[in-house]
Amino acid sequence: MHGIAGARDVIASDIKLFFATLTHVTDAYRDGGGSAPKVSEQNVCVHEEEQGLRFKFAHAATCATFMPTTGHLAVCTQCGPLFVLQPSFGAGRDEALVDAVLSIDAFSVNFSADATYLATTSLHGILRIYTCGAAYRLRAAFWHPTARLFAARFSPDGRSLVLASSEPTACLLSLTEQMLASEQVYTATLDVLQSGITSLVGHTGLVPCAAFSHNGRRVVTASQDQTARLWSVAGEHRGATLRVLRGHTAALTHASFSPDDLWVATSSLDHTVRVYNADSGDQWAILISGSATPFNSVAWSSDGNELVTASDDGSVQICPLSEGTLHPSTTLSQHARDVWNAAFSPDRHVIASASSDSTVWVGSPR
Repeated sequence: MHGIAGARDVIASDIKLFFATLTHVTDAYRDGGGSAPKVSEQNVCVHEEEQGLRFKFAHAATCATFMPTTGHLAVCTQCGPLFVLQPSFGAGRDEALVDAVLSIDAFSVNFSADATYLATTSLHGILRIYTCGAAYRLRAAFWHPTARLFAARFSPDGRSLVLASSEPTACLLSLTEQMLASEQVYTATLDVLQSGITSLVGHTGLVPCAAFSHNGRRVVTASQDQTARLWSVAGEHRGATLRVLRGHTAALTHASFSPDDLWVATSSLDHTVRVYNADSGDQWAILISGSATPFNSVAWSSDGNELVTASDDGSVQICPLSEGTLHPSTTLSQHARDVWNAAFSPDRHVIASASSDSTVWVGSPR
């Protein structure tokens, strides 16, 4: 994950993009939030392989994530749209079943836990929130004039988002009924929003990743300053640093809590993945890349027993957790270029990986 500087010198073009894309999406969903624009196989196609499905896009795939309640897969493509797909094994087709085509500049995507909402971020500083369903509808759009937005993650109750950006602060955004239930698309500029924003101040480098704990009481952030931080986001100590997780020797790319909130996994450009005790902040386990390449992401299985990593060498590794050690049980080499992220499906039986080779691979990790 490379730092993106010079946000201020593109403010004018970002303003134009914000309103142009907002108008485009609003027009597409007006009159009751009708069907999403159709897409042809020239934009995305799927090939069934021995171990899984390979989706091919016109641009690099930057993010792939599963909807929590279904097998649907949301995929962001660099300089292209976000697709919501239906992976279907054994269909024998060469065209992908596309449910929706959304933001034209989405860099990352995340679903709320109940799959009611979907949030996308862009490197132009735009956050969009959609309702999910038979017709995806744009509900709110926010613009940050001085930062690239790398990621947005919902709280477990869906009432807040934590935003990671090219600034050294993450921020919490409280979502209101006015933002999500209005007939009109709610719009606001994040830096002038007077209420509902809490800044998490402490890092000295950009923050590529931020995520809530599963009980919603803490947030973890990963930073270019070689640390991860745990924050209180509940009660009177909201916004206070609880722990600083140290040990990495280069910028962090990702961090997340285990499903039981006892552990935090981090990935870094220093060629390691580390697991920390979420209460004490002590390092518990470390995985060192065998090919001396950076790790771009790390994610937990839903039972907390495994991690999946994505690397610059095009590989995805499945790592069972054992006392003090991380050893890959499976290494998948399904991509020709670096893998931006990898994730387990909710039932743990399938993984998806997104790569700059313009493909997303979906298949069994066993």
